Amino acid sequence: MARYDLAPLARTVAPNAAATEAEAARWLSQPDRPEALILSNGLMLMGAVRAARTLGLAVPNDLALAGFDNEPWTDLVEPGLTVIEQPVAEIGAQAMRLLFERIAHPSQPVRKVTLSGRAMLRGSTRRG
Repeated sequence: MARYDLAPLARTVAPNAAATEAEAARWLSQPDRPEALILSNGLMLMGAVRAARTLGLAVPNDLALAGFDNEPWTDLVEPGLTVIEQPVAEIGAQAMRLLFERIAHPSQPVRKVTLSGRAMLRGSTRRG
């Protein structure tokens, strides 16, 4: 966003569809509503989709949507939703490995593990 001189505005919402739908509806009803939302999980993305539909906003022409978690439903809605697919099984395996290492060697330094996701580009972020 910095590359394009865009100022992000973050909102903290309970990580579920109902809370996100309510907050997104409030936010998207304002005259200076955002042109795009990026949601941090699949349930929140679902709530934003519901809010947009309730308000009659067309995705992506009125509102671009993107999120995390490549839930099975994200390519079934029209248009399909752009998401970052996270390596969930690998995240769990790495977390358990690090936990067991910590238990075995409690004085070892803290380690940071970075895993890569995969962008699943779909129609919710394309205007045209």
